[in-house]
Amino acid sequence: HLRRKAFDKALAAVTKLEAKQPDKPIAANLRGRIQLAQKDTAAARKSFERALEIDPSYFAAAASLAALDMADKKPAEAKKRFEGLLAKNPKSGQALLAMAELAALQGGNKEEVAGLLSKAVEANPTDMRPRLLLIELHLRTNDSKLAIAAAQSGVSALPTSMELLDALGRAQQASGDLKQATSTFIKLIAAQPLSPQPHLRLAAVQYADKNTGAAEQSLRKALEIKPDFLDAQRSLTLIYLEAKNYKDA
Repeated sequence: HLRRKAFDKALAAVTKLEAKQPDKPIAANLRGRIQLAQKDTAAARKSFERALEIDPSYFAAAASLAALDMADKKPAEAKKRFEGLLAKNPKSGQALLAMAELAALQGGNKEEVAGLLSKAVEANPTDMRPRLLLIELHLRTNDSKLAIAAAQSGVSALPTSMELLDALGRAQQASGDLKQATSTFIKLIAAQPLSPQPHLRLAAVQYADKNTGAAEQSLRKALEIKPDFLDAQRSLTLIYLEAKNYKDA
């Protein structure tokens, strides 16, 4: 009903749900989402607050209230929402991650953001998202050593995560360890034979290693899988231009 913008029917369904589950916050939170869709932020805020009254540790309602606080340009209030959750559950990975994202938005220093992300990883070791955000933070701040350590820890904890394996390869490349990066991206290609992206990653490492012929082959393989893969087309064009092979370019 909400997707169809049939708000009256959606609210009627929430009322029935609330009658069945008066001691759970789900109905109040859903009502708030509907009211937001109706652009009634004052009513939505009351509904989210009601959800937190029922369950003070309910993250979805706290996150919605924090988003409303940010829209009202009250970041300190948004921060208090998550601090309240952490006071009740210090190991809430969701709250720690939200705090880290909020700190980053407010221009917090790297140590503060990295510390919160590290705590989020410790709180939920099987959650890939804080691990990836921590790796990306280290890469953005040109700390490839810490990026590699975070990526290796992630791959060990979640060996089937292709995203973390990709992040490890990028961290190794950023550190200048092209041999290890090559090995990592070859593993990624073996694990994702129908994806063109690992071939593009490998080509970048091969090009950095001045192995232009191998880079060209990797880009061709990427385009065999996905002929309209723009990034591979662009990279291959640049290689041809560099070689003054204007016809193929």
